[in-house]
Amino acid sequence: MRLNKQFYLPILITLLTFTGPIQSVTAAEVMTADDVKTDKKLRLPNDGRSDLQELIQRVATDDTGDGQSAGAESDELETPEVAEPEQPKVEADPQVEQPLAKTDSKPASSGKAPRTITENLNGTSTWTFDSDTGLLVFEQGRLSQNIYSNIEAAELYRNDVKKIKFEGTVTVDPNVPYLFANLGQLTEFIDLQNFDTSNVTSMSYWFYNSKGLTNPDLSALNTSNVTNMSNMFYGTLATSLDLSAWNVDKVTTFAYMFSGATALTTLNLSSWGAHRTADVVSMAHMFYNTAALQNDNFNLTDFNTTNVNNMTYMFQSTGLTNLDLSMWDITKVADFSYMFNGSKIVNLDLSHWGENRTAENVNMADMFYNTQFLENLVLTDFKTNHVTNMAYMFGYTKKMTVLDLSQWDVSEVTNFSYMFASSSLVTLNVSNWCKNGTAENINMSHMFQWMVGLENLIQSDFTTDRVTDMSYMFQSFSKEYLDLSSWNVSKVTTFVGMFNGTEAKTIDLSGWGVNRTAENVTMEDMFRSTNVEGLTLNNFDTINVTDMTRMFESINLNALDLSHFNVDQVTEFQFMFNKSKLEVINLSSWGSNREIDGVNMRSMFAYTEDLKQLILTNFMTTGVATMMDMFSYSGIGELDLSWWDVSQVANFMNMFNFSQLKTLDVSHWNVGENVASVGMTSMFANMSQLNQLTLTGFKTTNVTAMTSMFNKNGASQLDVSDWDVSKVTYMSNMFYDSRVTTLDLSKWNTSSLTGRTNMFTQMTKLWKVKLGPNVQLGTGNETTMTFTAAPSIGTTLNDNGHNYITTAASWQVVGSGTDHNPKGDIVTTSDMWQNELQSATYVWTQAPFVNSVSSFGFGQVKASDFRGSKVPTAVGASSCSFNLSNLEVNQPYQITIEQTSDWTNHETSKKISDSDLSMYYGDDDMSNGPVIFWQEEAQNSQVNIPFDHDNEKRFNLQMNKNITMNSSLIGKLLESTVTWSFNDTP
Repeated sequence: MRLNKQFYLPILITLLTFTGPIQSVTAAEVMTADDVKTDKKLRLPNDGRSDLQELIQRVATDDTGDGQSAGAESDELETPEVAEPEQPKVEADPQVEQPLAKTDSKPASSGKAPRTITENLNGTSTWTFDSDTGLLVFEQGRLSQNIYSNIEAAELYRNDVKKIKFEGTVTVDPNVPYLFANLGQLTEFIDLQNFDTSNVTSMSYWFYNSKGLTNPDLSALNTSNVTNMSNMFYGTLATSLDLSAWNVDKVTTFAYMFSGATALTTLNLSSWGAHRTADVVSMAHMFYNTAALQNDNFNLTDFNTTNVNNMTYMFQSTGLTNLDLSMWDITKVADFSYMFNGSKIVNLDLSHWGENRTAENVNMADMFYNTQFLENLVLTDFKTNHVTNMAYMFGYTKKMTVLDLSQWDVSEVTNFSYMFASSSLVTLNVSNWCKNGTAENINMSHMFQWMVGLENLIQSDFTTDRVTDMSYMFQSFSKEYLDLSSWNVSKVTTFVGMFNGTEAKTIDLSGWGVNRTAENVTMEDMFRSTNVEGLTLNNFDTINVTDMTRMFESINLNALDLSHFNVDQVTEFQFMFNKSKLEVINLSSWGSNREIDGVNMRSMFAYTEDLKQLILTNFMTTGVATMMDMFSYSGIGELDLSWWDVSQVANFMNMFNFSQLKTLDVSHWNVGENVASVGMTSMFANMSQLNQLTLTGFKTTNVTAMTSMFNKNGASQLDVSDWDVSKVTYMSNMFYDSRVTTLDLSKWNTSSLTGRTNMFTQMTKLWKVKLGPNVQLGTGNETTMTFTAAPSIGTTLNDNGHNYITTAASWQVVGSGTDHNPKGDIVTTSDMWQNELQSATYVWTQAPFVNSVSSFGFGQVKASDFRGSKVPTAVGASSCSFNLSNLEVNQPYQITIEQTSDWTNHETSKKISDSDLSMYYGDDDMSNGPVIFWQEEAQNSQVNIPFDHDNEKRFNLQMNKNITMNSSLIGKLLESTVTWSFNDTP
């Protein structure tokens, strides 16, 4: 590049001006593809009419929708066929022959169905049925079949029967279930005293679903030999029953006897079982769902429960509000499960229950579960010896506030799960529980779960040395302080969700796990979503723990020191600290003796937005198989993970996605060393705060997926030059919208690449990319996959702290030039993309150039200025400079200056030769040829060279002493030309 500088020198005044050539660069044409737009119009069926309009048309034109006319013969709307409701299945008695019915018909009056008298047999009893009155009369004989099946066999309808009369002595086989069942309109028995049931042993389902018997008098029935009354009144709509006269001493099962009798308000069972001879009696579901039953009309005076062994569901969902059962003998009852579940009982007295218990393996699970109205439960001398199951026992009790169960003997209980879950208790005393227990493998899961109102939990000497399951034990627990440091949890195998969501502010678990004998212990969700402010884990031993999934997820603590944890057997760390409020976590020396494989660290620190310090000294990752989302959305600002062993990790997907890291060192990672296929999709994506990502020695052997790997990444420098990408098949969006400025892909082999869409799209900071002979990117049809177009002229870029300015809005091949002074062809982004199998380095077009050269002059020159050794020097040179841009740092450059013309004046043709009046730079005569003004290696891309940069050299004038000057030039403005030369190709 040559710059001409004209220099004017009058005898009295010297004027220096500068003129120079103007460079122009024609921008390369950038090829872009037009967007393809497609317009489609969708038309509704039937030429745009709506479905409703079409339907109206079809009706109006008899159009059936299939192109055929409906025809004129269809005058009426077709009535849809409706299936009759299915009737309850009742087994027919195979021993009873079904005789043909004999009927007598009489003419009926106009508008009324004719009266019919039907005669038939049931067993040996002849019966007649009058269709007018609905009266069914049984004559002397023996019944052997349930009535509704018998009359339907005679082609009569069961609901036509309204009354039943017994003429003469009528008996029935000992076991005829459903005898009067399903007779929905039956309202009355006539002469029931003639119905002899003395030999009956089973009355099971006798009145099942008989909706019309609202207040039957059944006192005449002889029940002295009956053993089975199960489901006897199930589903009836009887409102009042007085059965006090019945002898039920031989009955062994009352199961479901009144179950579902939802209209029953009055029931008298006084003196039942007074002389019981039956053993092993079941009253299961006996009063189940008697929702209308009223206390004032429920008589259980002298109701004897001797020999009863099953009371499960006995009063479930009953409408009774007060029950005093303190006199009941329940010594043989082994099953109380669900006994009062869902009932409306308010006051319940169970005093002295179990005092002389002989039953073993007693079940009290759900006994008071969901008794939402129960306020007063009297348990004086309520014994629990031999009870083994108390699961859900007081769960969802919503009115009781105080329970003192400290005297209970729970030594044989193995299941306490959900025992007090969601109860309304404010004070609970379970002191001395299990102190002398014999039970093994005890389950206390969910035991105190959702006790949001509990203020006082008294649990001194609460012994847990045989407990194996504490999962969700205190989930959403409300008591502010929990000191469980005395608990022995050495046999517990599952702590899943134990304190999940608890409102406790302080929890002391000191010494937990010491002397642990349990194996494969899981602590999944153990402290998840707790609001704890103080968590004491001194000597908290985690030996034999295998699962810590979500252990501290969403915890409200701000610091945790877990450096003493032994995690050598843990395989599941996924989501362990996810969404926690932790600011400081110490995990030093974790996994130092790990010998297991398949370890999962997915999302381990994800969404830890408040995390400021993560201490990972000697945190070992040997055996880890997945790190997916591990630091995703984390607030940690700096991580040095350079020592991690990731040789077995197969999944790095989203590992640092959206993290707030500013510096990250993953150098020397041995990725893929022991894994056949590795995924790195979005691994470093959306790291907008990242300034430095160290990838030195980062191996990518066996990586197959790099989709969106650096999408929207904030790092300006990425050294991926040595990466082995020969197995990578997906790179779509790999660098999309990242801030990377230079990429060296010259060693890459992309022969396996199939997915590459938008690989370099929106990379507005990328000014240099180096491609190699094995980089195959795309074909002419892949217009959406090109590099981002170069910016406008004058755009500033930075290279290692030095600024450069584009001199054209184009990409250019470096060729024989340098990064900031390319000499190759101007190219389009499509050229770059499609230029397969050809090594090339592309940069934004730049070139070194002279920004400016200051003007200087000599002022007024007199003859006396040349006397002796004196010479006139340039005026103001100390403030003048030569300014250069776009220099390659550490490259040598040179500037020379030369006087290239005589002195002239535009008013005359006279002149002074440059040899008679010469300009010098120091001692060098500029009129004899180029003189070196400056030369050195550039230390910056922008260089400003002061004219007095060399203290020993100044611009000066020297005159030939033998000169003869034409007088016409005296006092005239003289001018001479100087030429600056800038060597921009060192």
